Amino acid sequence: MRPWILVIVSLAVVWPHGVADAKCKSPRAFFTVPSDARVPANPVIHLFTPRRHAPAGKAPPPLNIVAHDATGRRAVPVTVLETTHAPSFEASAVQALTINLGDIVFRVTGLSPRFEATATVKVVASFAPPSGTPVTIRRTEAESFFWTCSRQHSRNLTPSIVAPAYRVVWASSRTAFDAGKRQSFIVPDAMGGFFGVDAESKAVVELGTSNCIGRTFDFAGRHAWVALQALHADGIATPLGPPRRVSPPK
Repeated sequence: MRPWILVIVSLAVVWPHGVADAKCKSPRAFFTVPSDARVPANPVIHLFTPRRHAPAGKAPPPLNIVAHDATGRRAVPVTVLETTHAPSFEASAVQALTINLGDIVFRVTGLSPRFEATATVKVVASFAPPSGTPVTIRRTEAESFFWTCSRQHSRNLTPSIVAPAYRVVWASSRTAFDAGKRQSFIVPDAMGGFFGVDAESKAVVELGTSNCIGRTFDFAGRHAWVALQALHADGIATPLGPPRRVSPPK
């Protein structure tokens, strides 16, 4: 029995970040909300779902996103302001149209358990607008590991401002970026949300391949110029921060 025990222990050491326990399963839909769940009237939160697939020439079935008050008896109108696509997931900015104070429950239903999610926020009169300071990328770090079910091979960005979600704005060169030839997509503050893992006190934007999720960004073998915007519950994005040259992970 001792050799088997040694093997199991060694594997547990190799797998980082509690991968086997927290992420050895399929990603699921989730909402990102402020850490204290307090939001202003007409709040905007973000729904992240694994990429939906459909037969060639057909669109995937729509997501059924609804909201209601804490009792469940009064519906709250919602509207999807925007949907962006990364290679392996989608992000939707969802706004609840209400000025009533109190709890709002957001739900997405109607497809499969992987695409069902719930989030509760509290509309308050005292919501303080976040700072309008542009986000800077404090540092970039490569993260790479392999294990039996998946792999991580990403360049991780640390934003200067913590927010529930970010817009990644990028271009293939600084010249293209400055000329406005940019593309963008929305990411969560932490990819662990796809597995029900609460975000830590700091946000991390993973570009590349994220463990058990798939590609979040395609470097195509070359560097990219990347800037970030913080997306807050009042629906306002911070000014676009300065672009930074980001290399693919090695």
